[in-house]
Amino acid sequence: MKHLNYFLIIIILIGLACTKAEKKSEEKTQEEQPELTEEPTKTYLEIDVIELESIEAGDEIRLELIESEMYTLIIQRAEETMQGIVSISAIVNNEETGQANLIFREGKLSGQMTMHTKGIMYNLGFDENEQLHFISPIDPEERDILPGGEPREVPRNDG
Repeated sequence: MKHLNYFLIIIILIGLACTKAEKKSEEKTQEEQPELTEEPTKTYLEIDVIELESIEAGDEIRLELIESEMYTLIIQRAEETMQGIVSISAIVNNEETGQANLIFREGKLSGQMTMHTKGIMYNLGFDENEQLHFISPIDPEERDILPGGEPREVPRNDG
């Protein structure tokens, strides 16, 4: 009889342990599922694509946000890195405002703009459904930032 009681107690304990493990497993699975996030806000741009086909250093590109502001990208470098693909680096309005690193391919402009004065980064791309270029802010939580110390100040030669 004692053995039967011990056996029943062991079975009950095993059952409780399994139930707790299953509950923890369910909680972990729920935690691992990514939360549904809203799609970033897209602001559509008016870009003269024909102008981009012959872009070179010193040229300016005007990015007119259909609903509000306008930025002028001053081209620092435009180089065909592969056939049909032009890599573009530019400053935005002036060196203090921001910088852009873009790719122009098959009539479409894409890349990133960093606005130093606002502390914001933007993705620039082409919306296939709307057939328009757009700019959208990058969520700071989504950015890849390496751990480290404070950024170093680069001395400027203003003279």
